[in-house]
Amino acid sequence: MKPAPVLIAVTDPIVHPEAVHIVAATGRPMIDSTDPREITRHAHRAAAVLVDATTAPHAATLPAGTRAFLLAAEPGPIDWKLAMACHAEAVYIVPAQAPELLKALGRDDDPPPAEGIVIAVMGAVGRAGTSTLASSIALSCENAVLIDADPSSGGVDLLLGIEESPGMRWNDLVLRQGDVRSDDLIAAFPKTAQGLSVLTVARGNDAHTIDDTTLNAVIRSLRGHTNVVVDLLRGTSIADSALDAADCVVLCIPAEIRTVAAAEKLVQQMRARNIKVVGVLRHRLWSSVDATDVERAAHLDVVAEIGNLSRLTKTTEYTGLSSPLPRSLKAAATAVLEEAQAA
Repeated sequence: MKPAPVLIAVTDPIVHPEAVHIVAATGRPMIDSTDPREITRHAHRAAAVLVDATTAPHAATLPAGTRAFLLAAEPGPIDWKLAMACHAEAVYIVPAQAPELLKALGRDDDPPPAEGIVIAVMGAVGRAGTSTLASSIALSCENAVLIDADPSSGGVDLLLGIEESPGMRWNDLVLRQGDVRSDDLIAAFPKTAQGLSVLTVARGNDAHTIDDTTLNAVIRSLRGHTNVVVDLLRGTSIADSALDAADCVVLCIPAEIRTVAAAEKLVQQMRARNIKVVGVLRHRLWSSVDATDVERAAHLDVVAEIGNLSRLTKTTEYTGLSSPLPRSLKAAATAVLEEAQAA
C-alpha cells in the first residue's frame, strides 16, 4: 500500500528546503503548500503536517489526531507557547535535528485510510441538473451523506421523495465551538429507503439560511468517516468556501455553446486554486457540442455523459429519485466516483 504523504506547510526560506530534503529521504510522497485551504483539504490523509511560525496558527484548526510538527531554523529559539497552541506533537530545529525529524516521519503508524471522500457538484449554469447528478452520485455510494447547500433550493428531499421523513434539517443544526461527532450527525439526518443520509433545507416559516461556517463545520465533522456529496449553487459564497474542502469538484455542463463558455471560466478559477475538477456532459433536447468539444474548449476531462431523460421529471415527481437509477445516470455516477477516489 502506498505510504501516506507528508504535508509541508512551511514559508520560512531556510526551513523549507530542509523540510523538503528530509521528507524526500523518507520515501513518502509530499504535498507542498502554505495555502490554508489546501492544508485543510489534505491534512486528514497526511502522515504528518510540517509547519513553521507562519502556518502554525492554522494547524490549530485541523482535526483532532493530526500529527503536526513545528519547525524552526537554527539556532532557534523554540517558541513553546506556539507549539502548545498549534497542538504540535514535537518541535525540531533544522538542520540540527534533521535525524530526529527523519525518524519521526519514518514511523510506521500511518493514519488509517479515510473511509470517504468529499465530492462537490456544481452546474456550469443554472438548471443544469446538478441536484439530480449529486443525488445519483450519493445514491451510488455504499456509505454517504448528501448535503443540499443551495441557499435557494426547494429541498433535495423533494427530489428524493423523503420530504415527510423525520430528521434534522438546516434550521435544526447549530454547531457551536468544536465539532459534532460524525455518527451523531449521520444518525440525525433524514434517510432514503436505501439508507442515504440527507441534510437539506426546511420549508415555510422554519426555513433557515445556509451559511458557509456551518457548512464547513459539517464537512469537517464528516470528512474521513463517510463519503460526502455536496450540491452547490455556483456564484455563492457558500459554494466558494465549500469548493476548497472538496477532494474533487464535478461540473455539470449542458451540451450547449454558452454553457461551455461558462464552464471554461469556472475551470480556470478552480485550477488557479489547485482544485481538482472534472466534467459531466448533460444532453438535453438538443445538443450543439460533444464531449471532445467541451474538453478542448473548457480544458477539463469529461468523465461521463448523461443522455436526455425525458421521463425522469415525471418519475421523480411521483416517486422520487431512487435506485435503480436510469442507466446513463448510474454510469455517470460510477465514473465520477472512480475519478474522485483517484484524487
